[in-house]
Amino acid sequence: MPEMQKNSGPRRKPSPLENAGLTPRYMPLSLSSPFLGLTRCKLYDLLGSGEIRAVKVGKRTLIDIEHALAWLGSLPPARFGKQS
Repeated sequence: MPEMQKNSGPRRKPSPLENAGLTPRYMPLSLSSPFLGLTRCKLYDLLGSGEIRAVKVGKRTLIDIEHALAWLGSLPPARFGKQS
């Protein structure tokens, strides 16, 4: 029996910013979640608490990526192993 491969769905074309190695200022929620390594649920929690910012353009929610990255950078470092 042949090995089945996962269908990762249709691939989207990279934007000119991504091709240039730049990060856009705003990203739709659907792209922000994997980019930041957070679930959609966690993003909505952070938006609700005001910890990260977003704007609405019509029905779309665009995450302020610079603000979200600054929030991630402000978190304490992870600790592993035995704690003294």
